[in-house]
Amino acid sequence: MEVIFEKELDWLSERDFNQLLRFWGIEASQEKKRTEYFEEITLRSQNRYLLLNSLEGLSKIELKILLYVAEFPDGCTLGEISKKLFIPPQTLEVELQSLRQFGFVYLRRNRERLTNIRDKYYLFDHLRGQLNIPQRLNRENFFIRSAKDLFGPDVDLSMYQANHLQGVLEKIGETGTEILEKAFANGGILDVARMKDSRGDQTEQLLLQLHEEKLAGEVVFFDNEMFRFLVLPQELINPWGETFYYSNRSFGAAAEYLGFDFVLNLKKTLFFIQSKGALLTQALRLKLADNRKLAQSLIPAKLDPISPIKLVDQLDFILPVLRLLEVLEIQDYRLALTAKFQDFIGKSPVRILQEIIDVIFEKGDKVGFYEEIFNPIDMPFFSEDDFDTVLTLMKEEKAFGLTWLLTQYLQAKVFLPGDFVTGNLRKVLQTYERKFIHTVFYLFLFGFITYEKKENDIYLSVSRIGRHFLNNDLESLEKEYFTACLFFNPDMTIIIDKNQASEMVLYIMKAFTKIEDENQVLTLSLNRDTFQQGVMIGFTPKVFTDTILSCFKTPLPQNVEYFLQEWSKNIQIATISHKTIIQVKDKEVLDNLIQQPKLKPIFEERLGDTAAIVAEGQDQNLIMAAEKLNIIIKLFN
Repeated sequence: MEVIFEKELDWLSERDFNQLLRFWGIEASQEKKRTEYFEEITLRSQNRYLLLNSLEGLSKIELKILLYVAEFPDGCTLGEISKKLFIPPQTLEVELQSLRQFGFVYLRRNRERLTNIRDKYYLFDHLRGQLNIPQRLNRENFFIRSAKDLFGPDVDLSMYQANHLQGVLEKIGETGTEILEKAFANGGILDVARMKDSRGDQTEQLLLQLHEEKLAGEVVFFDNEMFRFLVLPQELINPWGETFYYSNRSFGAAAEYLGFDFVLNLKKTLFFIQSKGALLTQALRLKLADNRKLAQSLIPAKLDPISPIKLVDQLDFILPVLRLLEVLEIQDYRLALTAKFQDFIGKSPVRILQEIIDVIFEKGDKVGFYEEIFNPIDMPFFSEDDFDTVLTLMKEEKAFGLTWLLTQYLQAKVFLPGDFVTGNLRKVLQTYERKFIHTVFYLFLFGFITYEKKENDIYLSVSRIGRHFLNNDLESLEKEYFTACLFFNPDMTIIIDKNQASEMVLYIMKAFTKIEDENQVLTLSLNRDTFQQGVMIGFTPKVFTDTILSCFKTPLPQNVEYFLQEWSKNIQIATISHKTIIQVKDKEVLDNLIQQPKLKPIFEERLGDTAAIVAEGQDQNLIMAAEKLNIIIKLFN
């Protein structure tokens, strides 16, 4: 067969022969004869990894033709190929000529020479068996694979145990370990094209090394183009996660946790809009001055480490949630509170949190119909399925690496269901990775999880709120009030041990104060303004004083007790509202209207002799009643 191979390629010009060598990755040398090069090409084609690397140099149509010819040991004619692949004979002949020049097929012409349709093409024998590349595979054929599927029945499974894993990894060095880490973070597979972007010519050697060490196999298939994926054996994935991405320890002071802060920020946002107003630009975005002041009034949150976007702003999520809850709307280029505001302000954080989750499940994918200011474009809301999947993956009382969670999520959502087109897998993985990151972000924002950043990863754990949610027991959080956890200083600062304080105590104390420091312990400052804000966002002064007295470790300083009493007495509230006013010149005209029995519900309040407030929604009823009494109505905006 080598004679045929040499004979079939000996016709190549010097220029075409040098192109053949470049295609197979062979350096030309004046000292070598052509026969030596033929031997080298034959050897390289027997190495699956080098062969696949060369196949990637073919165009999609060339590869499609080659794989079809490889199916027929006795060859196939130009006409047969053209009919099967729907390629015109003239175009097909050009592509086959390229495959001949690259050393894949040879030609036996039709002796009659009446037409080239009967010219027959054959795959070289040394390539036969090397091109068994499946087409349009289903997920179950390759993505979830055992070590024995990838490497044969004799593989020693004990090498994948966690206590042996470190020794095995030392053999492949830092570069090989980095490749495995990327595959692990991608659900147990890695697109070889991604490897080549960063590793270039090293890729094929790395693939061969990982295969020889039984750490990763390779899956190849053709679906209009060639796809190559490095695949980790299933026996490696869990030990890898346990070795590098689990932690049985509890989090230290460095852990980030929001508790009910997001719910409190919802109320703080409403208080700001209610008391100071929030104007919008012509493009319906918050004016910069109002945006800055409003952002400064909120409890800060360290969101950047788990956010896929930089410079994340809490308002980008607060405003869409308030719109979904129908508490906020736009009126005349300003943010306005709806009739549901008063009811919302009085609700407990547990009830609000449950309503947020429910409304996102129901309408979170419909925010695109709202104005842009209410649409979290860069961070779409999660689905109910994603929310449940991610939270359930973390149900054990451990800290899980973000990478490990992503791996488990991709396996659960992509590889196990298998309802995707293999040729579209790259885009599918990117889509689900974004969904996962968005879900984790919102879980942290809503207080369901806590995170701590370490050198090799970000570690996540279910919080107290998340644990109660998993147990379908959120309401019991409201009863976990009183433990001796705070000190009140004469300078009106409060020191709270966060590990001892319940979620409700932290929620109430933050509502009435300003956070000064939150590193080792929580340090809060109290003054008249912060106290009055607590009252305005739904609390009574008694709730605050009762919480302090129940959680205080020593008697209250006298000045503190005095100020709390004074502030409670001297809260003065003025309301600005948009109302419909009826105004007349003569007192008798208004008397006549108000004295009508059927019209009494129309009037909300009388403002002196000649003016009254019309109840909401009663404008038309008033106009009709006035007409019957021969009173002419003038309408003004």
